[in-house]
Amino acid sequence: MRLRTKFAVAFVVVTLVLSASVVAAVEFYKRDAVGESRADVDETATRVADQIDASIRDRRDYVGLVASRPQARQFDGDGRFLEAFLANSRFYAAQVVAANGTVVDFRGDVTDAQRSAVLGSDRSDAAYVEAALEGRMYVARPNVSTAPTSTSSCSPRRYSNGER
Repeated sequence: MRLRTKFAVAFVVVTLVLSASVVAAVEFYKRDAVGESRADVDETATRVADQIDASIRDRRDYVGLVASRPQARQFDGDGRFLEAFLANSRFYAAQVVAANGTVVDFRGDVTDAQRSAVLGSDRSDAAYVEAALEGRMYVARPNVSTAPTSTSSCSPRRYSNGER
């Protein structure tokens, strides 16, 4: 009987040691996997943020380039200027705002009702208009909605007679 008791005790001890080893190994693996996943998420987020920043810089530079052209200063309202701008950019819509803050043209992927509602409206208190009139480039924070894409406003500096 003594041998059986010793064997049972030894079996229980071995079982407990092996169980503890397995639990410790699983916890170590889980901790390592979580840490690795967090590092991957951080790296991916940094890459995506850099790509978004580069895309915004490119679009901002393009808007500034187009705004500095003589056609922008001599805007005649026939829509060709904005249509050409939209055809060569990734923007879905664009507005031309006069120095007093009145929207004088609005083109792009908008309905006639949207266009009519915006044309002639006063945007002088909008941040993008204020920045442009103060000679600063403006890029708004993205408006993230439930739609598959997000939007952001961007305005160039105001140019007058080739001067910034």
